[in-house]
Amino acid sequence: MPSLRWLAEEPNAGYAQEWVKSLKYIKDLVWYDGPLATLFEHPNVGRIHYLMIWVDDNDLHNRWIISATSLRDVDKFEKGEMSLQEIVEKNMTTRVIDIDGNQQCTWMGYIQTGALPKQYIPADKIDNKKV
Repeated sequence: MPSLRWLAEEPNAGYAQEWVKSLKYIKDLVWYDGPLATLFEHPNVGRIHYLMIWVDDNDLHNRWIISATSLRDVDKFEKGEMSLQEIVEKNMTTRVIDIDGNQQCTWMGYIQTGALPKQYIPADKIDNKKV
């Protein structure tokens, strides 16, 4: 996984795990041998919606980016009127998390969206159908 310049890192892995566990699953938006982009809602923070997108892995973790989104933008994505890239790039900052093989969030960081590596930004054109 590439080294990045973080705005902040969550020093408390327990907090990161609890934050991720508090997200309520809504639906998968992109699927290929497993979910690649999934919509969640954070019920404790004004029902904010988040898009979790798989971006990388290594022997121990899967890395995901988490971007706040609106249901209107999700609807546009599902209709082919907006890309995941456009949804992600609407945010000034993005959360990045590492999930281990036991489905535990072991790390969370915050980065300016413009500083994400190119390979972490979803392709402009991506099929929103399950494959």
